Amino acid sequence: MKKKLAVSMIIAGALLLLTVIQVIAGATFDYGTLAGEPPAGQANWVAWWSEYPNGTPYEIMTEDNTNADDGVNNGYSNFFSETTFNWVLQIENFLYDPDPNQPPNFDPDQIYMMFGGLGETHSGTLWKTTISEWALTESSTNHGEIPVLTTDGDACPLLYDPIVVSSDTTHIFYGALGTYHVYRSQNASGAGNGANNGQYFYIDTVTTDAYGIGSFVDNTTEQSWYIVIQADPGTNEIIGCHSEPAGPTDVTIFGFEATYNTSTKAVDLVWQTTDEVDILGYNVLRSTSEAGVKTQVNTALINLDPDHAYDFTDDTVEMGMTYYYWIEYVETDDDRGTVGPEEVQTWFEYFNPLFNL
Repeated sequence: MKKKLAVSMIIAGALLLLTVIQVIAGATFDYGTLAGEPPAGQANWVAWWSEYPNGTPYEIMTEDNTNADDGVNNGYSNFFSETTFNWVLQIENFLYDPDPNQPPNFDPDQIYMMFGGLGETHSGTLWKTTISEWALTESSTNHGEIPVLTTDGDACPLLYDPIVVSSDTTHIFYGALGTYHVYRSQNASGAGNGANNGQYFYIDTVTTDAYGIGSFVDNTTEQSWYIVIQADPGTNEIIGCHSEPAGPTDVTIFGFEATYNTSTKAVDLVWQTTDEVDILGYNVLRSTSEAGVKTQVNTALINLDPDHAYDFTDDTVEMGMTYYYWIEYVETDDDRGTVGPEEVQTWFEYFNPLFNL
């Protein structure tokens, strides 16, 4: 009887110890600051385990893992102090522990983090750090200030609301020309705020076109959140910051071209767009110099097109001139912005028999 009691007490003690370890692990925080001191909400981050077999991280964490909030990067905020802004990561929230036997140079204890600045002041600034040593039994670890990796990095890409193209749900994003990994999360934060829990899994790799436009298709019917991250096309390593949702009036105009048609003696303009929430329409502006006064060419506002493809013909040009064109977008509150200019020369062609012998 005493032997059974002793065994029971040992088992109970072991279970209690495991429970304590789990509680301690659940309270673990790795945190630090960023050089340049971006304010709260002005930096995002992504963390991943050391290199997977093909160099592409399968599972990543973002700032929402620590403090999920819909629309604001509160994972970089005054988490521990009212006056100091920190990044905070809970490493134990990674779901998969990579197999340390997988080549090459696999270190399951190594975590990489890439930070991207946001806003007018910090956009293009990148920070990177490696967490080489950590212990789940520590309640918190301060990694100090992370130095700036570069101030000439690409701005974080913008991810637009999905659209249906030929029955496929197509997601469009805008970023620098390059390669991007696509990640999806299907886990809500639990806070009931429409955000996810910051844990994402790899689904695809895509490239942007000459205009910086990229797209991917995902027809899942489950509630999902997506981000795209710039990657090295050779090694698949993450080299940039993750995408931010585009603002409702952050319309992107791309493929803008203006060419002189020698047959019609007119200038033909074409352009395409993505995401036109709170946009009324477009105007075509023209000037005879790049810094000159712009004149509206169209007599009525160019209405929105369901296919996001536009064309306009300017038949009021004169021969032998150089013109500059802009596309102006008009928002519902009458705020306006322009894209351009595109330069066009209206030179005419003629036949001279002296030069065609």
